[in-house]
Amino acid sequence: MVELEGSDARERAGGGVRRAFALVVLGLLAGCGPTVPGGVPVAEEPRHRLVSDLDFAQVLDIQILVSDTTLFHTHARPIAYTCVSGSSMASQVAGADWGQPGTPCVPGVPFSVPGYAESPLTHRVANDGLDLFHLIAVQSLRDVPGPTALGAPGAGNTAVDNEWFRAQTIELAPGQTSPTHRHEVPTLMVLTAGSGAASTLEDGRQNMLMEQGAWMWHQPGSHTLAAVEGVALRVVEVEVK
Repeated sequence: MVELEGSDARERAGGGVRRAFALVVLGLLAGCGPTVPGGVPVAEEPRHRLVSDLDFAQVLDIQILVSDTTLFHTHARPIAYTCVSGSSMASQVAGADWGQPGTPCVPGVPFSVPGYAESPLTHRVANDGLDLFHLIAVQSLRDVPGPTALGAPGAGNTAVDNEWFRAQTIELAPGQTSPTHRHEVPTLMVLTAGSGAASTLEDGRQNMLMEQGAWMWHQPGSHTLAAVEGVALRVVEVEVK
């Protein structure tokens, strides 16, 4: 069985030092200028921080500060994004001019680009808005989508359903618990609003998402989600087929 992980566990293992070091690195990179348009793999671009690297998928914690610009980087795998914090972003495809800034993503609304495997993209992006741009992304490392039948959608509203991913958004009022629902494949859970989301497994074990932007993997199986901190929650569940 693959041992899965989450952001809260990683943060407890020296997260403050890591964040401080990341800010220093970003400051140094800001003065280095763009790389050649060939680009680096997306998981090696400094603002696309690789936080989970499993045999079937990678999780990227993407944070781009106001007025910051990424290096040229290449997307070559199907990917699904969960918006934590949106901002107006501009993109420049390698060899082309800058595009116009786009509409900010909506926090809690997942989206997916499944076609990168067939049509890789090399570009860089710039935060032209007024807020931190923050996404949690999962890219599939499978050569073909998994054959597992996912069954009926779970307890939320399905926003993404393609051959690589299915993603739903679950909103809970303070103190509310979701219906029990089952995932047949590994599922990435991301807290996009509120604090204190409790995931209770079939055997009674409980895992927590404590703050906005926190994430964790859920093994195949049934669970419930509950808002236990007295505030409303929004959680996105991304099933990796």
